[in-house]
Amino acid sequence: MPLDDAEAGAAARDMTAMVDGFATAGPRHLRARRTRGRQEERLARLVRDVRTGAVTAPAGSVLERVCGHHDLSGEPLSEKTAAVELLNVLRPTTALAWFVAFAAHALHRWPENRAPLAKGDVAFQTAFAHEVRRFYPFVPFLGGLAARDLFWRGAWVPEGGLVVLDVYGQNHDETLWGDPYAFRPRRAPRGRGAHRALEPLGDGPHPAARRPLLRGAPGRAGHRVAGRRDLAVRHPSTRRPGAPRAARGGLRGEPPRGRPVDVARGFVRAVRRRDWRQAAGAGRWLALLPGVPDTVGLEAGLDFVELMGGQDPLVALQVQAARRMRTGVRV
Repeated sequence: MPLDDAEAGAAARDMTAMVDGFATAGPRHLRARRTRGRQEERLARLVRDVRTGAVTAPAGSVLERVCGHHDLSGEPLSEKTAAVELLNVLRPTTALAWFVAFAAHALHRWPENRAPLAKGDVAFQTAFAHEVRRFYPFVPFLGGLAARDLFWRGAWVPEGGLVVLDVYGQNHDETLWGDPYAFRPRRAPRGRGAHRALEPLGDGPHPAARRPLLRGAPGRAGHRVAGRRDLAVRHPSTRRPGAPRAARGGLRGEPPRGRPVDVARGFVRAVRRRDWRQAAGAGRWLALLPGVPDTVGLEAGLDFVELMGGQDPLVALQVQAARRMRTGVRV
């Protein structure tokens, strides 16, 4: 893409906002929608300039191919459609940064995977990529509209009804993975439907699924990072965290007065957002409350929170306090 320095910085910020706002609600989602519209307008102008000769597209580039592409009727793509197609290449390319970070974090926490990756074992790179995409799902859920009326496992789904796939839950289901909070690249799913168990963004009918670049990125990133001994994961921020909304009690720290299921939801949502401080705080309250649903999997959840965020002293403190409270010790 022909960009000057000023345009490159603005485009990079917009691409990052679009990826960061995916599958979110509130201001982040609205910001992502605004930036998408802005970039589609910019790319539409670029397509027009290439077609009129005002700008020369690099030979063999995606820009050249999209600008010269014709639909089934033999007509060139509209400027709007061409802009969307260009963005469908740029946006997933930006998302690779997230997968690279996930791969680096996995190697930091489980350095035993460095050696086979550094050797260039292609089979292990593929297994490592799948495990990164399972362990670090890109989104917590995916939504879609039912294409037709259907019954599914006794539930009625009308045509046009909203269907939400719990990506995080699918990829951390003990009945499928056995020990879902352990990172094991050579694992294999088990049970009925095991061949369809892995549900990260990058598989299935979604357009991003058909991009091998996304599927293999964690493995290739892991291979490059594994050979670098000068790389380290930065220590997390030590800023004082806000109290978990679902777990806020009175000024003296009494347990929240709401239903345990509400606090449990706050715990699960914090884990899915990877907000380890909030998850640890909610887990501590759950350790005190009676009637916490077994489906929360609090013990395994605390293990996962400690594994992912335990380098933060506040997270480690909250998790250890929660464990002691579960034995009846007041902390």
